[in-house]
Amino acid sequence: MQTRILLLAGILSVSACGRPQVPLEGSGVATPAPEQPSYETLYLLRRVVAATEEGLYGVAEGSAVKVIEERAGKLLVETKGLRFEIDPEFATTELGQRNAALAHAEEREAAFDAAIARRMQIEDRKFLAEEDLRRRNLADAKINHLRNAIIAAIDEIDLLDAENNQSTVDSADDKSRRRRIAILEAEIANCNREIRVLSHSMIAEE
Repeated sequence: MQTRILLLAGILSVSACGRPQVPLEGSGVATPAPEQPSYETLYLLRRVVAATEEGLYGVAEGSAVKVIEERAGKLLVETKGLRFEIDPEFATTELGQRNAALAHAEEREAAFDAAIARRMQIEDRKFLAEEDLRRRNLADAKINHLRNAIIAAIDEIDLLDAENNQSTVDSADDKSRRRRIAILEAEIANCNREIRVLSHSMIAEE
């Protein structure tokens, strides 16, 4: 009888040892929290163009970005809600390198602005030269037209003078010719006056 009791107690002990241990609720044993990823802040050493569904966005050098994760030798970073990948060599944690990148960016921007200003000056000079040439050509054409009108008027006056020598003085034809000659002489005077004005304006522009 005693042998049977000892055997039964041994079986129960073995069964209890094979069961998984279940922690008791409220035992006060703390469960470790999952490890949080490390978000390192970097500064871009050069300007980056990030492509999104909305379009392309430029991120200036010196901008602070937060590292999200590393992907096959590249870094996924975020700034102002914009995520993009960069090469690790184009970013730094050193403020000195960041300041150097900012200074370089300012120098490049100043050089770009100076180049734009020079280009605009060249374009302005080219436009003014073309405009001056156009005005000169227009003035020359108008002067030539006025001179041709003067020549035609003089020829007509000479013709009227020849006819006048053959007509009777104070006749109706003679009076008509004299009125026509007076009109032609006035036109010649007006043409000469316009030629002088155009010539003076061209000289003043030189």
